[in-house]
Amino acid sequence: TQTNTGSSNNNQQQTDSKPKTASSQEIYDKVQNGMTREQVVQIAGKEPDNCIDSDIAGIGKSSSCSYGTVTIMLTNGTVSSKTKL
Repeated sequence: TQTNTGSSNNNQQQTDSKPKTASSQEIYDKVQNGMTREQVVQIAGKEPDNCIDSDIAGIGKSSSCSYGTVTIMLTNGTVSSKTKL
């Protein structure tokens, strides 16, 4: 015969519902060419600090988004390059 002597609530830990915000180095290390902006935001745990969008003839939409010391370049919605100061 098995007896349950504890409540399942006793083993639950409270977790913060906010996503973890990644450091600039973590963002730089994890973001790869071809990822979408949504994937970058998921990795970073936040929207970019600043993002400049422009249309370039013959190329399409370009965005330069900064996360601290990291700049992510997106072309037509996907990462095309990244730099870190």
